[in-house]
Amino acid sequence: GQWALHLGEQPREVDDEVSSLSVAVAPLSDGEFYHFGTTSDVIESVYQLQTIERDQTRLGPSPSFGQPCQFIQDSDCGVPVRRQENERLWIENSHVPPSWTLHRRHMITNVPRNDWTLELAEGTCLDFVPIADDLLACRIYGYGDAFRGRLNDSQTRWMERPAAEWFERRGIRWENAQLDPTSDLQEAAIFAALPSEAWSGEFVQWLIGQGATNETYCRQWTAARRFSARDLAREANLERTYAQRMQFRQEAVPLMARHGAQSVFYKLDLDAAARTFATSDNALDDLQSPADDVLLGVHCCMFRSAVRRLRGDDAWDDEEKLAFLLLEKSIVAPYQRHPVQPTCRLAEDQIVWARSPLRIDLAGGWTDIPPYCLEHGGQVVNLAVNLNGQPPIQAFARRSPERSITLRSIDLGLRQELRTYEEIGDYRGIGGGFSVAKAALALCGFHPRFNGQAYASLAEQLEDFGGGVELSMVAAVPKGSGMGASSILAGATLAAIAELCELGWDRREITYRVSAVEQMLGSGGGWQDQFGGLEPGAKLIETEPGLSQHASVRWLPIEFFTNHALASRTLLYYTGIARTAHDVLREIVRGMFLNDPHRLDLLRQIGDNAKACFDAVQRADAQCYASSLAQSWRLNQRLDSGTSPPAVADVVDRVAPFAEAFKLAGAGGGGFLYILARDDDAADRLRHDLLENPPNDRARFLSMEPSTTGLEVTRS
Repeated sequence: GQWALHLGEQPREVDDEVSSLSVAVAPLSDGEFYHFGTTSDVIESVYQLQTIERDQTRLGPSPSFGQPCQFIQDSDCGVPVRRQENERLWIENSHVPPSWTLHRRHMITNVPRNDWTLELAEGTCLDFVPIADDLLACRIYGYGDAFRGRLNDSQTRWMERPAAEWFERRGIRWENAQLDPTSDLQEAAIFAALPSEAWSGEFVQWLIGQGATNETYCRQWTAARRFSARDLAREANLERTYAQRMQFRQEAVPLMARHGAQSVFYKLDLDAAARTFATSDNALDDLQSPADDVLLGVHCCMFRSAVRRLRGDDAWDDEEKLAFLLLEKSIVAPYQRHPVQPTCRLAEDQIVWARSPLRIDLAGGWTDIPPYCLEHGGQVVNLAVNLNGQPPIQAFARRSPERSITLRSIDLGLRQELRTYEEIGDYRGIGGGFSVAKAALALCGFHPRFNGQAYASLAEQLEDFGGGVELSMVAAVPKGSGMGASSILAGATLAAIAELCELGWDRREITYRVSAVEQMLGSGGGWQDQFGGLEPGAKLIETEPGLSQHASVRWLPIEFFTNHALASRTLLYYTGIARTAHDVLREIVRGMFLNDPHRLDLLRQIGDNAKACFDAVQRADAQCYASSLAQSWRLNQRLDSGTSPPAVADVVDRVAPFAEAFKLAGAGGGGFLYILARDDDAADRLRHDLLENPPNDRARFLSMEPSTTGLEVTRS
C-alpha cells in the first residue's frame, strides 16, 4: 500500500531504486479493459470474454454465440439451471444438490458436499472458506454489496440490505457479539467458523434467510470463532480449497467428456483435462468418438491417448494413430468417392516433363498444418525459388510397351518395377525411395481405391491403358532441406502423371491433391509447401476454418525480392545438417489436437506475423520485412525447442553478427538457412568466412532466384 508514495518527480517518500526506474507509455491497438473488482464485474467481464468472438462460423460445432450469463465450473450441480430464472449465476468448486432452490444473481463458491435444503433469495451469495485443518467459515454477502462502511450506517449494505438490519432481525446485540458498530464492514468479525461436520442446512438458511430470532442459532453464531473479510483472506487454507476443487474436477471431467459433442469440452485444454482424468478412477470405455464430426473425433482420440499415456497404458499409441487416421480419411476420402480413369492418347515416343521450384517460407509456417488450419485457418507468406538457375524438382513420364510401371530416381540412383496393385499400395511411411511416386500413382487411378475398382488387376488396367508407364524423378536438392521438396516432388509427379493420363487437372487441383498424398504417406503435412512451390512468385496464402481448406492467394510484387538493394544481401546457405520434420510434426500436431494453450497462442502469433510480413513487402519496407523474418525465427524456436540444435546453433552464431535477420527453412533443425545480411559488405564477409571455414563437408552456398513460373508441364 506504500508503493504510490515513492512515485512522481517529488515523491513523499524517496526510494532510490524506484526513482531510478524509467516510464514509457505504450499504446495498445484494439486494447480492451475488463474489470474484476466486484461480484457483478467478475460475471459481466467473464461473460464478455466468453462471447468476444461474434462470428459464429468461427466457433466450430458447439458455438457459444448464445451463451447465457451462467458459469458452472469444477462443481456438482443437481439443480436445473434455466436461462431466464437463473440469470447471472456463478457456481464454482461447490456442491449444489437438487434440494437447493436458486433464483437470480448468485455467486456460490467452495460449498462442501452436503444434503442441505436451502433457498437462496435473489442476490444472495455464499462462500465457504477453509480455516486451518478442520474449520469452515461461511461468508455470506449480497451480489451488489460494496462491502465498506460502518456497521451502524444505514448506507452500509450487507446482503443488499442495511447491515444493521441483519443483526436486528436475528436479535443479535452489538455488545453480545463483541462488535463495535462504528467499525468498517470489511474489518468486522461477522463470519462464523465451525468444524466442517457442525454445519447444517438449517443454520445456513438462518444466516442467509429473511431472519428470525432463534436463540439456539444466535448462541451458536455468537459463540463461534468469527473472522472478518480481511481475516478470511489471510487465514484461508488454500490447500484444502484446491483439494476439494480437484475432487470436483475429477468427477466433472468424465461427465463433460461423455457429452463433448454437445459442449465446449473439446475446445478446452485437453492436456490439462487428461491429467485430471488420468488421476481419477474413471474408465475410458464410455468415452466414444463422435461418428459424425471428424474434428471432434480426432480430439476425442487424442484425449483418450493422452489419458492412456499418463496412466502408463501401452495402448496410447494406437489411440494416437487412430486420431491421425481419422484426419487422413477426412482428407483422402473425397478422392475415393470420385474415382478417376487414366487414359493415354500420347504418341509412343512422347515424354511429359514437369518441373517446379522449391519454396522459402518467410512467415506463417505451421499455421497450415491440420488440425490447426482446419479449426483456425492458416496464413503463410512464402516465395517460389529456383536453385543454381534451374527448377530443382522434376518428373518425367512416358508410356512404355511393357505391362508394368517402372520408377526411377535419378538423384537416389534407384529403380523399381511395379506389376501389382499391392506393390503400388505399399506407399505407407515416408523414407522409402518411391513412396511419393506410389501414392501419386494410386491417386491418379492406378489403384482400386481411386479408380472405383474398375479392374481386377494392374495388368488388366495397363492392357486397357495401352501399355505401361515409365516415371523418372529428380530432386536436385539435399535431403532434409526444409524447402518443401517432398511435397513439391509429389506435386510435380502428380502433374506429370495427370498430363500423361489426360486427367485434366489444373495447378490448383494438383495442389489440393498433394495434401492427400501427404496424408497417405503418414507424414501429415500442411499445404504451404505445394502452394509455395507450384504457384509462382511471392504470395500470402490464406485459408478459412473448415475441412475443405480452399485457399485464397494474394500476390506480392516480385520486384521487392529482385531489387538489387535486397537481392545483393540475400544469401541461401545449406548447413549440411539434414532433419526429417516427421517426428517434430507429430509432437506439435499432438499439441494442436490437445488444444495446448501455449502452442495455440504461438501459432496465433505466427499467423499474425505472416500478415505483418505481407504488409511489409507490399509497402516495400525492407526494415519491417527483416523484423518479421526475425520474428519468424524467434517464434519457431519457441514452438519447437529442436529448431536450433547445437550443430545448427554453431552455424547461427557465426551468421548472427553479419545478419539483419535469418531463419531456417521449414521446421528448422537443419537444412537451408535464409539470410538477410546487414549490407553488401557484411554479405561478402559472411560468404568469405563460411567458404574458408565451412562447418562440415556438405555445407555450401547456393544461388537463389525467385521463380515467376511455378510448376510447368510440357510435352515433347
